[in-house]
Amino acid sequence: SAEGENAVCAPLNTYLALAMLAEITTGDSQKQVLDLLNAESAEALRTQAGQVWKAHYNNDGQSTSILGSSLWLNDRYTCNEETAQTLADSYYASVFRGNLGSTEMNEALRSWLSEQTGGMLDDYIATVGMKPETELTLATTIYYSVRWHMAFEEKYNTEGIFHGTAGDTNETYMNQTTSDSYYWNDRFEAIDLS
Repeated sequence: SAEGENAVCAPLNTYLALAMLAEITTGDSQKQVLDLLNAESAEALRTQAGQVWKAHYNNDGQSTSILGSSLWLNDRYTCNEETAQTLADSYYASVFRGNLGSTEMNEALRSWLSEQTGGMLDDYIATVGMKPETELTLATTIYYSVRWHMAFEEKYNTEGIFHGTAGDTNETYMNQTTSDSYYWNDRFEAIDLS
């Protein structure tokens, strides 16, 4: 990330993208991915990835956790239908073919990303695109939204100064009174809010 910006790396996204990569490669390349993910075979990895997907899926009205996966392939190449079906069945992945890097395909990618994340990342997604020399893109998303166990009430919000890496800014702070565990040491203070 750029200086002064926050970045998040989701190991689950990386895992699913690498598992899909194992599905579309063979030989030494596939073996390297399988070794990296500590999998005995593509079949074993496929089963484990499916279990991971199912374990993280939730959409019960209180919490939402939905993983999205896709493969974007340059239309110069044919798509193996069996592999595409495996990606759909085991990774719940969509497969797209087209002129990667074109305006049309970049808009399709942004649209897919927006749909998968409930529009929550549209400001970031606006800059996402593939270059014309792109042959293959694997895209994964996590849409995660959960209600607070004890919701913050807007009437208790206050304005205050936030001391960030880019300097001081005026921000809105959420407030509530509760009894909970409080953690601290020489480097940080934290509280766990359900």
